[in-house]
Amino acid sequence: MVALPAKEPNLARKTDTIVLAYTTDTNGYLQSCGCAGGQVGGLARRATRMQQLRDESERRDQGFVFVDGGNLSDNVNKTEAVLESLSLMRCASTVYGSQEERLGTELIPSLEKWHVPIVRLLGDTDVKTDS
Repeated sequence: MVALPAKEPNLARKTDTIVLAYTTDTNGYLQSCGCAGGQVGGLARRATRMQQLRDESERRDQGFVFVDGGNLSDNVNKTEAVLESLSLMRCASTVYGSQEERLGTELIPSLEKWHVPIVRLLGDTDVKTDS
């Protein structure tokens, strides 16, 4: 269950359709990856896409919700930068992932500052595979 903030105007629409945008595993990549096979990632690209989806949803009179799956970064400064970006993108919620778990109490001031609700999952947040 995700708690949705009242500040999200598209949620107030009376509609049968809600567009859900989901991102995860930022892993501290604040800029595009630099990959040879095409540029992916980066917070600026994400913000642009979220705004495009939000605008499109509004034109179609649809609701819009943006949530993140956590694992923002294993570094407090980068995590704060990601939280600031998520806040500016009006992210409804993120998940307290394994990277956030490792940061522990160091992360609390950033969470309080940027007001991005974080859902904490019970149990192990790392996916394990047999190999």
